[in-house]
Amino acid sequence: MKNETTSIAQELMNSLHTFRKVGWLKQTKPTDELSHVEFLVLRGIHFHSSEQNQQDIKGITPSGIGQFMHIASPTVTQHITNLEQKGYVIREADKQDRRVVRINLTEKGIQVMDNTKLEFLKVFEGLVGYLGETESNELVLLLKKSAEYIRDLQKLDDSKQEKRKENSQENK
Repeated sequence: MKNETTSIAQELMNSLHTFRKVGWLKQTKPTDELSHVEFLVLRGIHFHSSEQNQQDIKGITPSGIGQFMHIASPTVTQHITNLEQKGYVIREADKQDRRVVRINLTEKGIQVMDNTKLEFLKVFEGLVGYLGETESNELVLLLKKSAEYIRDLQKLDDSKQEKRKENSQENK
């Protein structure tokens, strides 16, 4: 049983790696003007903008982008600067605290993200057509369940790290 589980796990790992290698994300990249990482930063800003509209908060801080994307602040700053120079984002001072800088999409940035969303939708509509409705629904369930498992692993890892910090502080 252990060998069978290991074999299935290896096949799953290889399948996910192959999925990543086929470069399907590059097919939906809206413009050659953006690097892959700049596009991901732009997408992160767009995602948070739509979430925050419900909370009357305009924009996201560079540190918020870094936390969301798990990248260092200097890297975020570099990509924001590039996106700003290309006209996709704008930096604005927070209305409540002028020391805080928030990043927002420009009309050009919004247009690119709207077009990208349509391109992504076409890709996934094609996948639904290829797999059929039943297999597509099964895939949705499996992906949601997999994401839940990974989130639980991350929570477990985060709590272990917290315990290590607490233990190291107690030992000082």
